[in-house]
Amino acid sequence: MSDEMLTNMELSIIEIISQHRDIHFLNIMAQIQQMSSITNQPFDKKVFDEGLVELERKGYIKRLPSNPETYGITEKGRELL
Repeated sequence: MSDEMLTNMELSIIEIISQHRDIHFLNIMAQIQQMSSITNQPFDKKVFDEGLVELERKGYIKRLPSNPETYGITEKGRELL
């Protein structure tokens, strides 16, 4: 397990990506928006975008070369879960 602290948004993004072989960022965002709606929490696109950037920077997810708007989970991301 990593010592890095991840936000709830980052953990939610990793969980969504881990359920798929690869997933377009719009599908990730739609699932986060749906979760926000169910829990009656506001959806903040800026926080979502920052979460994607941070997860990629930390090596938990990666953009796929075939489609840069599609993400996959890395081995480091799988180990976190």
